[in-house]
Amino acid sequence: GLYDAIDTVAIDVNARVLKNQLHIIITNPFDKETAKGRKGTGYGLESIRKKLQLIYKSSNLVKTSAEGDIYSTEIIIPHT
Repeated sequence: GLYDAIDTVAIDVNARVLKNQLHIIITNPFDKETAKGRKGTGYGLESIRKKLQLIYKSSNLVKTSAEGDIYSTEIIIPHT
């Protein structure tokens, strides 16, 4: 989604603790039209997903979504 951006782009990073878990939420704007056909490899998110699964034995610690023109990634790190 940010491949064709030529202006300054705001990437927001928020963190909070909920029920003994650290939730890190990263959001950035994206354009559905320019994102078509320019899909990234997904290697970064997949790598994080696999590493967290190995460490915490859980497969739902990385969540992504796209709503309107905002792409969000949530990373959940359990407190052990």
